[in-house]
Amino acid sequence: MLLLRFGRVFIAFGNTKFTDVVIACNTAHIFADEIGNMLNMQPSSLIKATVNEVRKQRLENVGLLASPTTLKKQIFESAGLKSKKTQVLRPAKSSQRKVEGLIRKVIANKMPSDNELLPEIMKLQEIGAEKVILGCTELSVINNSKNNRLVIDPLELITNQIMRG
Repeated sequence: MLLLRFGRVFIAFGNTKFTDVVIACNTAHIFADEIGNMLNMQPSSLIKATVNEVRKQRLENVGLLASPTTLKKQIFESAGLKSKKTQVLRPAKSSQRKVEGLIRKVIANKMPSDNELLPEIMKLQEIGAEKVILGCTELSVINNSKNNRLVIDPLELITNQIMRG
């Protein structure tokens, strides 16, 4: 059903030529190959940009805050985030419930403060995360720039990548 909706959107664009396409949802990267096939081009990937940044920074322990589906489907790990050199630290169940609540607030247009996100970032740092990936676009929306030294923000990474061309 979701791919059918994507297909209808792409058909509506007709013969429009794209220079780049971004899937602005980490979880929707589950469908990246199918979307790429529909467009005859691969979308720029929030996930790959994040994995590349983790490698660039040579992080050994990275935290991951994300939607339940992103965690369950291991979207970042499947893209090479977890390796011999990098371990992925996930939140405890209680923290994951809190993160999911924050995501739902943003979706409902009830903007939480970054002060609600910061404790969840800190919990992962307390168990060894050098940086924490904001693996859901809604978390990127909540994040305040003062937290940038603590996090890797896929939305910011892909924006910078596209702006550089």
